[in-house]
Amino acid sequence: MKKKNVKKRRYRAVFGTAVLVFCMAFSACSLLPEEETFAHAPTVREYEGANYKTALCKVGDVVRSERLSLSYVPLQSKELSFSLTGLSYGDFFVQAGDDVKKGDILAELDMGDLKSKIDSLEDQKESLELSLQQNEEKRDLALKRSAVRTQGLSEEDIASARQAVMDQYDAAAESLNDRLYILNLRIEDYQKNMDERRLTAPFDGTVTYTYTAKVGETSQKGQVMIRMSDARMLLFRGETSLWDEIDYDAVYTITVNSQDYEAKAVTEAELNIPETAHTEGKRGYVYFTLTESSLSFSDNTAGWLELVLDHRENVLNVPNAAVTEINGVSVVYYLMDSGVRSFREVDIGLVGNIVTEIKSGVEEGEEVIVK
Repeated sequence: MKKKNVKKRRYRAVFGTAVLVFCMAFSACSLLPEEETFAHAPTVREYEGANYKTALCKVGDVVRSERLSLSYVPLQSKELSFSLTGLSYGDFFVQAGDDVKKGDILAELDMGDLKSKIDSLEDQKESLELSLQQNEEKRDLALKRSAVRTQGLSEEDIASARQAVMDQYDAAAESLNDRLYILNLRIEDYQKNMDERRLTAPFDGTVTYTYTAKVGETSQKGQVMIRMSDARMLLFRGETSLWDEIDYDAVYTITVNSQDYEAKAVTEAELNIPETAHTEGKRGYVYFTLTESSLSFSDNTAGWLELVLDHRENVLNVPNAAVTEINGVSVVYYLMDSGVRSFREVDIGLVGNIVTEIKSGVEEGEEVIVK
């Protein structure tokens, strides 16, 4: 019985020693430095490959651009209003969209009897001017008659007779001129009153708005009746920090209401408007004028153009989403025939808005993973 107990104790000691040795060996392994592993592309099994979206490496154009928002701005615009209050509206001779010339009458208030008064004064003026002309003709005839009557008289008597004729007709002319002067003042006064009741075009341009008066409505001083814009140039303005990228020799395409129009960039000096200082990195105004001048836009009509900052033609490219950077190196992922995902280093060029130029690393027609 004692021998059996001794054997059990020996077995327990041996087993305990073995466990202790195993634990020490395992701990020693954990103290060793970890092996350095090389970063590699994750792999997927063949049946998982269908989850990836791929794209072909193609040859085409790569464009880097920025969309520039624009708005139509006339060279000058004007709001026209009457300066008188409480008068009935007369006639409006234009409507929105009409082209007008400087000085054209656009609208007027009720003139009352101003026109008939001016017409009457103009008739009197014409009569007075005719009387002045007749007075001059009569004077010339009287001087001739005086010269005949005074033949043989002394020079002093001839001069005296001539002066008497001159004085007579000069007095009549002075009286007529005084009356004519007063008439002109009255006409000018009435004409000024008429002008106050009229709106005239301050420049060549296009009417963009006309007020619609209600029945019985009277004028209010300062109320906008008509808006005009200078239509000599279809001008669009934008604001961008890329003002130094504008090419003043290039032809741009401006899109307005889904319609494309050719345009050229113009400087403030060309437009004869005050030049604004442009500071690098800060936003500044840029101007474009449409090459077609027969169009018409309302103020602040929105448009846009694609400002090309850089481009490459006929170069190998892949979608931007296909290029990944690992430790500063550009790579693309692809699926091998085995279904394992791998990667390949590529040398990239211009990164465009949609695609990236590939200089080397892949060939045309190869598939790369986009997602």
